[in-house]
Amino acid sequence: MMNKLFTKISVILLAAISLLPFSSLSMAHGHDFSSVTYTWTEGAFKGGKYKLDILGEKKLKWEGLAGPEKDMSAIEEKVSIIKLDDNRTLITWLEAVGYTVTVIVNTKSGDVHGVVSNQKEHYMLVGKTDKLK
Repeated sequence: MMNKLFTKISVILLAAISLLPFSSLSMAHGHDFSSVTYTWTEGAFKGGKYKLDILGEKKLKWEGLAGPEKDMSAIEEKVSIIKLDDNRTLITWLEAVGYTVTVIVNTKSGDVHGVVSNQKEHYMLVGKTDKLK
C-alpha cells in the first residue's frame, strides 16, 4: 500500500515539475553524491541493479550491474540534474536509443523512484539505494 502511495506521489511530483517554468525551480546543480547504485524492487525492471556516475552537469554514465541490462552501459549527454530539496535529487536523461529516464533519489530514506518511457512504453519503478558516493 505504501509503495503504491510513493509511486503516485512520484508521478504527481514529476507532473508538477513539468508544469513549472524553469525559472521557478531551484536549479541547484549541486548534489550530495557523484555516484549512486540502486536496485529496482518494483516495476518492469524489478531486480535490476544500476550504477549512475555523474560526470558533470549535463553528462552521466549508467551501468547495468544485474537484471535485464546487466553488463550494458552508456554515457548520456542529454542530462538534467535538479536538487529538489536537502534530501531529494531528480536526475533525468534522454538515452541515445530513445528512452527518457527520470530518477528521484532520496538520500535520507534511501528510496528511489523512476519512470522510463518512450513513444510506446511507460514504466514506473520503485527501488532502494545500495550505495551513495
